[in-house]
Amino acid sequence: MPTTSTNTRTINRLRGDLYTAEVVEKWIDRIKKRRDYLHLFDILGFKEGEGIIGIQTTTEPQMYDHRKAMLANANLLPWLMSGGRGELWDWKAVYKGKRKYWMPRIQEATVIDGVVIFETRFNGHRAFLENKNDATIL
Repeated sequence: MPTTSTNTRTINRLRGDLYTAEVVEKWIDRIKKRRDYLHLFDILGFKEGEGIIGIQTTTEPQMYDHRKAMLANANLLPWLMSGGRGELWDWKAVYKGKRKYWMPRIQEATVIDGVVIFETRFNGHRAFLENKNDATIL
């Protein structure tokens, strides 16, 4: 059975929350690599009243490497200072009985005193396991 990519899971979640969203990560055939928008985001989305958001998606084991790369990217601070939002979504399989669900942990990049930090906005991994009502099953 084919697996669903983290980009697809994220797009589905955003569209379910009424965002207009699109994958902006591109495959460059001649070098056989993927390239993110600004070397930073896999997905861009927007919603009236929410502004524009750039999202990097990954799985839980790669979350720290992706966060480190985002923090090292010279484009992140100007993006945030220009009013864009930046988030890192890491997806993890959680089990309820024999059933498997994929839940995101969403970390938002914010600027405090000119320094970018990440704060967890939603921890779907924990919320689902604790049977919280805000854990959306995808």
